Formats: sequence, structure tokens, C-alpha cells
Amino acid sequence: MRTQATLWGGAVFVLLAACRGGPGDSAAIEITGYLEAQLVDWTADASPTSAAPVPVVVFGEPGAVVDAVELRVINVNTQEELAVLAGDEGAFVSTVDATAGDVVRVEVGEDSVAIDIGELRPFPEYDVLSVTDEGPLDRIDLTLLSPVPGGRPVVTNRSRAIARPMLGGDLEFWVSIEADDGDDLYIHIAGDSARSESVIIAAE
Repeated sequence: MRTQATLWGGAVFVLLAACRGGPGDSAAIEITGYLEAQLVDWTADASPTSAAPVPVVVFGEPGAVVDAVELRVINVNTQEELAVLAGDEGAFVSTVDATAGDVVRVEVGEDSVAIDIGELRPFPEYDVLSVTDEGPLDRIDLTLLSPVPGGRPVVTNRSRAIARPMLGGDLEFWVSIEADDGDDLYIHIAGDSARSESVIIAAE
């Protein structure tokens, strides 16, 4: 068996080729999948502390999981492990209990991303945060009072395990996301330097 590690697009993936020799034998190639680390992030409804665990939402935006469907979310400190399924676009949403200082690892095949759980900023002040029912989709509109350098707003539907980054820029953003009646939609700011707590989006 020959193992070849290839670096492509900032992600390492492993190609396993098994050759049994002899004329007419075919080579079997298995792609184990990998993660786009820049699309994997986390949030929580309240900033974690070291006093008691809180539910931490670990998510991947579309394209986060490549060439795979199954992944694992593991709190390295508590050893809590969850099996998670990625959607058709490679996005996922999972919730694991964690305290400040814990490390949560997301694994796909031989690839992994380590997330350090720490303090979250409050969600920034805004002028508009609204949701409009558009049938199978809900449109979310957000107007911030001031820019958030290094951050981008992301909407999650935790009921359907969907994460969508918002479009636009500077102060005004929008996105359409799949949602059913009764689904709770949340919004937060993603990005290492601006990561915020998440807030629920109230229906109009």
C-alpha cells in the first residue's frame, strides 16, 4: 500500500492507493476528505467562563467540509464526542458543552481543526435586524451602527443545521436561508478578532 500526502489550497488530504500487482489489476483510490479551516468557527449565546460549561455552537460555512459527509466534533478536555453530518454544500452546525479554556476539535478523515474556546464580544449595536418570510426561505436584513473590522455576520438555523454568511459589507448585510415555521434563527459575528455572542432573530 502506498500513502501519498498532498498539500492543496491550504488543506492536507490523503490519497490511499492500494496496488496488488499483476496485469489487469486496478488501483483503488480513496479520498478521505478535508476541512477548509477558515470556514470553521464557533459562537455561543453567552460568553463562556471557567465556572460552568455552556452550549457552544460549532459550525462550518458552505464549503467547510470537502469530499466528506461525516465529521466528528470533540471537546478534548471533557472527551465529549459528537457525530455530525454535513449538508450538501459542506456546511454543518453542532452544539457541544464547553468552558473557557477548553479545546474543541473538528475532525474529517485524517484532517482536523482545533478551536480554542474563550471570551466572546457582545453582538454589535445595530439599527435594523429583521426577518421576512419568503416561502421556503427567510430573508435576514442587518444594518450595523458601525463597521466591525475583521468580522463578518453569519446566520445559523440550528433546527436544520444550516450556516450562511451574510452578503453585503461595511454596514448593510442580507442573506436568504432555508427555514420552516417555528425554526429559531440566530446571528453572530464570525472572525478571530471580532467573534461575538449570538442573538436570536425575532420574526416580524
